[in-house]
Amino acid sequence: MNDLEALTQAVIADEADDLPRLVLADYLEERDEPERAAFIRAQCEIAAAKPWSTVAVYARHHRPDWLDGRDFRATLPQTSPRFVEWLASGPFHRGFGHALHVRDLTAFLDVADSLFEQAPIKELHLPTAPISEWRRFAERPWLPRVQSVHFFGISTPIEPIRVLCDSPRTTGLREIVFERAGSPAMPDLIAGLVRSPLAKTLRSLQFHVASESVDELIGAFDSGPRRLNLDRLTFRVMNLNADLAGRILDRRLLESLSEFRVEFSPQLGNAGLRVFAKSPQLARLEVLQLPWNQITDAGAAVLASSPHLGNLKALDLSSNVLGPGGLRRLGRSKSLRGLRSLVVKNCRLWADSPKALTEANFWPNLVELDLSENRIADASALLAVPPPPNLAALVLRGNPLAEVEVKQLQEHFRGRVAFGG
Repeated sequence: MNDLEALTQAVIADEADDLPRLVLADYLEERDEPERAAFIRAQCEIAAAKPWSTVAVYARHHRPDWLDGRDFRATLPQTSPRFVEWLASGPFHRGFGHALHVRDLTAFLDVADSLFEQAPIKELHLPTAPISEWRRFAERPWLPRVQSVHFFGISTPIEPIRVLCDSPRTTGLREIVFERAGSPAMPDLIAGLVRSPLAKTLRSLQFHVASESVDELIGAFDSGPRRLNLDRLTFRVMNLNADLAGRILDRRLLESLSEFRVEFSPQLGNAGLRVFAKSPQLARLEVLQLPWNQITDAGAAVLASSPHLGNLKALDLSSNVLGPGGLRRLGRSKSLRGLRSLVVKNCRLWADSPKALTEANFWPNLVELDLSENRIADASALLAVPPPPNLAALVLRGNPLAEVEVKQLQEHFRGRVAFGG
């Protein structure tokens, strides 16, 4: 075993500690690999930061190579792309291979021991497979290291969830993502999950694509002797409405959350948002993401008037229909004055919208303001005020700005404006 292999093994042996990673980065820099050393250090810093922090926002918009590691994919352990490969978007975490996309579970299990010996793998995207293979999966010695599983197969993962719930090796599992949550079997699956030992350790659930049985699925959260203590919860393309928003609150699913996302539920609209905004269960929220939900200026006013959002740091209202009036209401809100990140992409914003934002209570605190894909053709309001001192990214992609204004904005905001890409 050479020095690099020994240092890599130290990283794998103490995965939670950044120190072995930083020692390896120093080793690489001493051997004329400063770029990879800098990548490892940057990823460690980003991983430790909040998503609205300067380093995280700057990386998202100005240094995407710090996130996807495109220049260092050759350093990842070799896989067989036909059966298993490193995740196409973001296989790295804290500088090392972290996430695998598994196409064939049987073939993966034949090589998984070797892969886990070579990298600190924590995330697996898993296909449909026979129950016998899930039992093999649940017996693997590396399973306690897995923190996140994404089920993307065409069938509801009833067998794998049952196996994982019964396995004594799922002690590290913190997140489950259901890419297809529309099966009538999903409520029973969730009921079994909340009755299992996993209910004690699970911190993140994501449900994607379900038009039926959503009511029953939400009801299944009451099936266990204890409530899930989730940090993050996502409903994506789930046809939530105001009534279902009330049922989510009845199950107290939001009271422990720091991040909540509802995406592409047009029936939610302003009425559903009004139900959520009245609830003190939002008091711990730091990140609220509500894209594609038919929210208008009236919904923005509902958010602005909520007394329960004083802890909110990041708000995403992309692909709703907002105007200067709604933005002004958000800007005048006392609860939202602590916002660090506001994302209003593709909201049909136009000329007066930037002025409403520069007058907002939260303007001096902003680290990220994303105005992509709108109709803003006049940058004068943005140029008329001092930039927020900690701004890392003002994102104006897809707006019809003149070339001279593009140059003026870059100078005014010290190169922190993102236009292309």
